[in-house]
Amino acid sequence: HCISSAASDVYKRQLQRRSKLQQTSAASAAAMSDSEKIALQIKLDIEAYGRDIQSFGLDLSQLQAFCTLKELSFENV
Repeated sequence: HCISSAASDVYKRQLQRRSKLQQTSAASAAAMSDSEKIALQIKLDIEAYGRDIQSFGLDLSQLQAFCTLKELSFENV
């Protein structure tokens, strides 16, 4: 039950973040190419994922796969 509640909270936070991102002004969105928008969204999703992992009390620096994912995604932004 605790895990499903935490997962539900994570899902709600992700929906809130996506909603905020969608509220970005049309002018700034028009200035970005589609690939720049995709790269930015991936970066934002990875950052949110990292915060969610930390909320479970895990140390991101100890998770090599997450560190690699973050490094690879940030190279393209």
